[in-house]
Amino acid sequence: MRACPLQSVCPKKPTVSMEMLNRREWVKRFVVGSAVALTGEAWKGSLLADISPSANPANVISLKIADYPTLRDRLDGGYGSMRFNLFGTVVPNGIITVTRTPSNQFYAVSAYCTHQGSIVDPYLAGDTNAMICYTHNSVYDIQGTVLVPGDGQPSQPNLPSYNNQYDSVSGLLRIEIPNLGLKVNSTTLFSVNGATQRFQLSFPAKNGARYRIRYTPDLATASTVVGCATTSGGAATVTQINQTTNGTRTVWVDSTSAQGFYFVELIVTPY
Repeated sequence: MRACPLQSVCPKKPTVSMEMLNRREWVKRFVVGSAVALTGEAWKGSLLADISPSANPANVISLKIADYPTLRDRLDGGYGSMRFNLFGTVVPNGIITVTRTPSNQFYAVSAYCTHQGSIVDPYLAGDTNAMICYTHNSVYDIQGTVLVPGDGQPSQPNLPSYNNQYDSVSGLLRIEIPNLGLKVNSTTLFSVNGATQRFQLSFPAKNGARYRIRYTPDLATASTVVGCATTSGGAATVTQINQTTNGTRTVWVDSTSAQGFYFVELIVTPY
């Protein structure tokens, strides 16, 4: 049992012709992996890049609350708090904490401690009513405001927070994360070989992230993973792209279909 540093103070869109894709901007759809609650138990769910009229679509993810029992059921005194790993620890703001309150208000903040970069625990209601980094005992409130600086430092920055909007009808929580960049930069008809068309997809990729390419004939059909090539003349057999730098990534996909959509999928492991 870890000691609490607060012990002394606790009180159907239509289908689109493939030939038109190079004239459009695509927004990528992301199906990502798992999240973790304070208990350490993980649940699988979906995080999708989503279009929002009030924000840059490239920077918005949507979280289906029903996929995560801790947020759905709020067993901790009416609160539910989970930590989500988007890109891994190599990206300071790639790990976020989402907390739901009894009044159905949501808070989304970075889980990267501003003291020395450790990962902050999710929000714990009850006696603590705080998020704690047990590496150096930094303590934050539900909004990410510093309550107790780490290691007795006189001060430290608050956790970055992110605008969010919850739709109780759809059950989706939309979170805007600046510079997330979930947008395909360009799509080009690269070559044609008989009935096969090769398309070049370019998108901003993050260091430490893993990606897959998925295809669906229309937006109503579940997408499937398809192979891609990492060079213009290579075989389209790669099913996982491991990114080692920040920057634009280009891949090539082969298609014999007259219409449909390709999506770039971000793979996230349990944190």
